[in-house]
Amino acid sequence: MNKISLIILFLSGYLCLAQQLSGVVTDGLNKAPIPGAKIILKELQVATYSDVDGKFTLKGDWPEQLLLEVSMATYETKTVSIACCDFLELSLEPDPHNMQEVMVRVERRELQGSATQKTDYIELDRLSVISPLTITEALTQIDGVQMASYGPLNSKPVIRGMQGMRVVTFLNGMRINNQQWGGDHGLGISQAGMESAEVIKGPMSLIYSGDATGGLLYLKDGSYAPQNSYSIDVNAQFETVSMGTQNSLIYKQSGEKLRLSAAGIFSSYADYKLPNGSYLSDSRMQDMGGKFKLGYNSGKWNLELNYLYSNTRVGIPGHTHDVDPEPESFMINYQDRNQSLPFQKIQNHFGNLKATYFMNSKNKMEFFANHGYNNLSEFGEKIFTPAIDMYLNSSSVQARHHWNPNKKLQILSGVQTILESNENGQDAEERLIDDSDQYDLGLYSSLSYDIKGVKLNGVLRFDHRAVRSADFSGDYSNFNAAIGIRKQWKEKSVKDLSAHVSSGTRAPHLSELLSDGVHHGSVRYEIGDRNLKSERFIQLDVNYEFSNEHFSLMLNPYTTYATGYIQLAQVDSIIDGMEVYRYTAKDAVLLYGIEARVHYHPHFAHRFHFETGYSNAYGRDYGLSDVEDAEDLYFMPQARLRSNVRIELSKNKAFGFASLIVQHNYFFNQDRVGPLETVTDPYHLLQVGCQMKWDGNWPVQLSFGVRNALNESYINHMSSLKSLGLMEPGRSFYFNLKWSIEGKNQSNK
Repeated sequence: MNKISLIILFLSGYLCLAQQLSGVVTDGLNKAPIPGAKIILKELQVATYSDVDGKFTLKGDWPEQLLLEVSMATYETKTVSIACCDFLELSLEPDPHNMQEVMVRVERRELQGSATQKTDYIELDRLSVISPLTITEALTQIDGVQMASYGPLNSKPVIRGMQGMRVVTFLNGMRINNQQWGGDHGLGISQAGMESAEVIKGPMSLIYSGDATGGLLYLKDGSYAPQNSYSIDVNAQFETVSMGTQNSLIYKQSGEKLRLSAAGIFSSYADYKLPNGSYLSDSRMQDMGGKFKLGYNSGKWNLELNYLYSNTRVGIPGHTHDVDPEPESFMINYQDRNQSLPFQKIQNHFGNLKATYFMNSKNKMEFFANHGYNNLSEFGEKIFTPAIDMYLNSSSVQARHHWNPNKKLQILSGVQTILESNENGQDAEERLIDDSDQYDLGLYSSLSYDIKGVKLNGVLRFDHRAVRSADFSGDYSNFNAAIGIRKQWKEKSVKDLSAHVSSGTRAPHLSELLSDGVHHGSVRYEIGDRNLKSERFIQLDVNYEFSNEHFSLMLNPYTTYATGYIQLAQVDSIIDGMEVYRYTAKDAVLLYGIEARVHYHPHFAHRFHFETGYSNAYGRDYGLSDVEDAEDLYFMPQARLRSNVRIELSKNKAFGFASLIVQHNYFFNQDRVGPLETVTDPYHLLQVGCQMKWDGNWPVQLSFGVRNALNESYINHMSSLKSLGLMEPGRSFYFNLKWSIEGKNQSNK
């Protein structure tokens, strides 16, 4: 009996059973209650909203020490460490710059491990005034991020001039591998039901990956319904340029311990209309899929299960066997969405389980088990026999330990392992890469320390990759490190200065090693090089931010030096009617640039927000014998100047116009081109969007507007269709409807 009593007494120091957490959220200036603020226990994903009096209550069975985040548009986002059963008085300072759409330097979101690195954050589910077509398009609102596209619906992010395998994507803690190495292979993940995206630029994300040398993209599915409630969310969007629709239906339900979310997604787009009135043949797309998410917490354990399925059919515009085709040969005078050759068929299954064990108030363990399946089939000449048919299976596990011995010190360590298998279908007519297996092992440790307000961070990481095929064997071991420092000054204004030095290495991908075949999507014959070594990068990143009540400024210069930089080089040869390109390594490459942003919120016009951002990235090959003969790297994005004017129209009204946005993007000419490229002319794009709302029991949002309002004829420098002289879409009107049905559970479990 005494032993049982001692065990209960011991556990009570770390665990409160069936506790209730309550509090109030108020305005830091006038102490008025803030209704509608979101309160969430971050590690458990248990959430609620404050009522009309600013009060909230959460009930459950959870560990004693947790992180609680409070957020509200036009207020600061605050994260605090709490003990269970306390009554919390949470005060939020007004922050008119925080529109909860694009935020820079957001700490303690999903990405962990460093308080010194710069993180860009987007709430995808709030980008509805000018609703993006894809996740990649949404990311382009971040300075330093653009997109490489094969048509507007098939795109992937370009971060500081780097893309493909140099940009690593995570979804709910799982690394996504879905053949993103190909020039015509997009991100492959629908934005429907996504809550947020975070971006770390350059090789600063060592606790996640050592080969994210261009940057890391972390996507997170939508949160659960508030505790003890359910919701049904309907989202429908229509685009005139492609007569396209994007639809989703999401059901969410949450009790005190169990939470679930399920979604169905369907999208259909016809060939898009060009500015000259013609249509680009085979630029159509159809996508269907579903998501399921289940969360459960009890005592010291929190479990979360995620599953995503997608089945996409994407047309291949610009498909040709001609060496020098004319742009007009790809244009038609009618619009079609039916399946026709050529096209790609892509199936994805992504599933992952995350388990968190709270050992005590200073220690916790996280465990991940993930599996991804990708089937990419390309049909060129025959509708039943694929030209390319590739199957990629990727399984990974990870264990991570968090130790916070005191308020100043945080140590995070972990181990990752990934097993990848790439196979070609039996009936495929061609092979881009041979059947092969890849095994990755990674070990890392991060230490963060606060010395009188100066935050320091250091990370060490070791990776080993083994690649095996029938006639090839390669092993690549890499060691990386990062160190960062940051200081904040908070008075009437806030100043923030940080510097970060980090290294990254990327072992050559299977496509770079083993390619030997026609890649119709890229209109070329590609040959790999089995002697390629790992790319090695080192980056210096400096970030300065200043903000007060009405004005904010961000300046972020950076420079990256790389050796063994792998790129395609043209060979004086023709195979199967295609120009031949070979993967080669450059001895010394320098990438550098600057990103800047200004936000102005005038005192005399509180409803107005003015924002301007500028980004420019340079890439030079200095591996030549004479520095003066240095060449520009190809596929470097155009310099961009973006400007937004946002007007909040009816902040406190239940019905009416909510906001108006006028957005202008100017892309400068790109004459710093590599040997495979041509100069790109400057152009500008104007977009206008408006949102109406009805804040009833079942809230409704209606957004409408126009993209490319001036019907500009332009070609993006990062478009894979640029070599064919094919324009981007013309003027497009869009309509977006969001409808939420909310209610309380009959019983709470």
